[in-house]
Amino acid sequence: MINKKSQLLLVSLSFICTLTLLFCTSAQAATATAPKPITTSSVSNATPFSDNIGWRYKTIKGTLYKRQYNYSTNQWIGNWIKA
Repeated sequence: MINKKSQLLLVSLSFICTLTLLFCTSAQAATATAPKPITTSSVSNATPFSDNIGWRYKTIKGTLYKRQYNYSTNQWIGNWIKA
């Protein structure tokens, strides 16, 4: 038969082995992923999803008119209307 001292030693050793396995597997999982490469570039390849549209104004014979302008494509939108 196993005495109490041997049982305590066996339980303690099992507990330490279990904890060691838990920490070792989590450490391996954390280091298994490859780091992402860092890239720097002065040129942006991003394209906007929407056009940059704003109003342009002008005065004709004392009357203020406005018209929309697409700054992304450099094109007029619609006709001149009174502001």
